Amino acid sequence: MKPPSFDVIAVDYDRMINWPARLDREIPQIHILFKENGVRSLIDFGCGTGRHALEFRKLGFAVTGVDSSVEMRRIALENAGSEPIPIVESLHMLKGTYDAVITIGNTLPSLISDRQLTSCFRRMSRLTRSGGLILIQVRNYEALQADQIVTTGLRETPEAIFFRAYHAEDTPGRKRMIHLHSFKLDRADGRLSPSGTISRVRGWNRNELRHGLTQTGYSDISFYSDYSRSGFIPESPDIVAVARKR
Repeated sequence: MKPPSFDVIAVDYDRMINWPARLDREIPQIHILFKENGVRSLIDFGCGTGRHALEFRKLGFAVTGVDSSVEMRRIALENAGSEPIPIVESLHMLKGTYDAVITIGNTLPSLISDRQLTSCFRRMSRLTRSGGLILIQVRNYEALQADQIVTTGLRETPEAIFFRAYHAEDTPGRKRMIHLHSFKLDRADGRLSPSGTISRVRGWNRNELRHGLTQTGYSDISFYSDYSRSGFIPESPDIVAVARKR
C-alpha cells in the first residue's frame, strides 16, 4: 500500500471539507499565535488547494505555498483568482528565510520514514529565521488502539457524500502505520455510486515529532490539543505542536 496520492483526491478536496466552518475555527487562533511572535511571512507546507494560505494572505501575511501535488497546486491557483500566491513543488525550491512554517493535516504523515521526517524538518529549519516558529497539526494517531477502526469527516453535498475511516497497524519496529480509507458516494443519475481510495501513512507520535524537531534546530517544543493551545490530553483527536527555531 502506497502513501496517499493527493492528485487523486484533489478534484474533490474542497467538497470533502466544510471549509468556512474549519477556517472560522482555526485561522483566528493561529493568527493570535503569529501576532504574539511577530510573524509576517510564512510557508504553508502541504498547502493543498490553498484554503489556509489564502486566508492568511487576506490578513496581510506574505505566504508561500508548497505542495508536491500538481493537481492541488493547479486548484490552489484557481482558488486564488486574479491575485495568485507563490506556490512551489518542494521546499528545496525556496531561498531566504521566513518567520514561520505551518504544516497541517496528512502532509507529515505522508512521510513514512524517520529519515524523511528529519530531512523535511532540517529543510524547514534552514528556511526559518532564528526565533521563528514551526506550527504542526496532525491527527492524534497515538490514541488509536491497534486495529481499531475510526470513521470521521462525514460530509453531504448535493452531488455526493464523503467520509473517511482509518485504523492503526503497529509494525515489528514499533512504528505506527495508519491505513486511510476515503469514500465517496456520488449521487449521479439519482443513484449512489461508490468509489474510494486506500493509502498508508505514518502515525507520528509526540516523542517522534519532538526528536525530529530537536535534531534539526528547534527548541521550546510544546504540544497542545488544539489551536487555542489547550493543554494536551491523550484522548484529543489532534496533536498541535509549536516549536521555535534556535
